[in-house]
Amino acid sequence: MYDLRADTPDGPAQVGRPGAHLRSLSPKGKTNREGQQPGQGAARRIPVYTGRTDMIIDFHVHPLSWREGTPSLETFLLQFWNADELRELGAQCSTGRAFAQYLRGQGLDCAVILAENTPTTGVFDNEQVLALCDGEDTLIPFGTVSPGMRHDLGGYVADLVARGLRGLKLYPTYNLFYPNDPMLYPVYERAQALG
Repeated sequence: MYDLRADTPDGPAQVGRPGAHLRSLSPKGKTNREGQQPGQGAARRIPVYTGRTDMIIDFHVHPLSWREGTPSLETFLLQFWNADELRELGAQCSTGRAFAQYLRGQGLDCAVILAENTPTTGVFDNEQVLALCDGEDTLIPFGTVSPGMRHDLGGYVADLVARGLRGLKLYPTYNLFYPNDPMLYPVYERAQALG
């Protein structure tokens, strides 16, 4: 596992101490690019292999649903698995409990499960993500919205959060919109208000 650390004002960071997740790039006694001694101001961040010290969270997991993917997704996945293995994996991970167990078997403590509703790769919508993650603390549901999806996108986001959604992933490239589209402003305002 790779970890990011920083020197603290009291000296080099140690695992388990506040500020232990970052490390200054410059050696002790030398200044960094900003002309600061290690531990002063913002540190430059570099990955440092530390072994397992914290939870491992995969922040980008799409549920495998063979029946809801597009031909282009199938072609992509078949580069890594044969069709029978892929179908077996999809069946093996068809419930939240089974999916969480599979991910734990891969060494993960938690996973952010992403909804996707795109013409390019397929559909695993917000409702399906909420249902898959229901009752599984290790599965963190993230939804998706795009302009034109609904009239009251801000209200829709609030409803999803009330039902357990923990975050959003937007797909501007796949769904052909700009992230600064004014139709998304209510989504951003509601997300910010909800924390």
